[in-house]
Amino acid sequence: MNNHIIFASIILSLLLSITLLLSYLFNNNYSSALAEQQGAISSSSNQSNMVLGAIASNLWANNPDAMVGGYHPPIYNSSESESKSDAPAKERGFLVADEKPFNVSYSSSWIKNKGLSKQFTGVSSTSIIIFLIPDFEAATSKSNFVGIAKYVIGGNQTVTTSLSDYVREEIKELESNGSFQLYESHPERLGHSRNIAHEIVYTTNIIDSSPSSGAEVVGHRKTMEVITVNNGTAYFFVYSANANKYPVYLPDVIKMLNSFEIK
Repeated sequence: MNNHIIFASIILSLLLSITLLLSYLFNNNYSSALAEQQGAISSSSNQSNMVLGAIASNLWANNPDAMVGGYHPPIYNSSESESKSDAPAKERGFLVADEKPFNVSYSSSWIKNKGLSKQFTGVSSTSIIIFLIPDFEAATSKSNFVGIAKYVIGGNQTVTTSLSDYVREEIKELESNGSFQLYESHPERLGHSRNIAHEIVYTTNIIDSSPSSGAEVVGHRKTMEVITVNNGTAYFFVYSANANKYPVYLPDVIKMLNSFEIK
């Protein structure tokens, strides 16, 4: 009798051990599979976030006020300790860029950049601000832009230089580009105050100088410059775009010109 009891106890212990072993193996495999699945999801999510983060980081590094995923970071004013957003303009869909020498409205979908050192005039002017026009059909959003720059002929001179002198100097420098063709040159009025200005419109070739193609003409760029003088300093309002896109953004550029006001 005792032998039967002992034998039954041994069998029961073995069954219990096997049950516990199977339970452990099942739970361990399930946990491993779940961990692998979660790991894969996490890895995929991390990779996506890394890619998006890199895009945003690179875009904001080059264009601090760029829009990424519909988010427009506040405009940073280096003269203040806090950041601030540009106020809405009277024109719907426009913002007001309030700079020290001037105010100007711009499309809220454009990318405002005060830190991009880009030479977009013939003379060696100082870039004040650039508005990049996003165009996903172009190689880069920098292909179409509006830029505002200033220039003093002869450095920090005190004598008044006439508008015609600034215009003459600018055209002379632009002519150094062999593809330069001047289409318009006439007096103009600029902004709310209707400041005396001069407008020139010209085209230049777009050159692909990559090693595979050599110096190949791949398109044409059309540019409008409106130049005005204030206290011996010339201000250049420059709109430049691929020739086929020039008329597309021109209406918004005209609104910008009409809003331009030197303080």
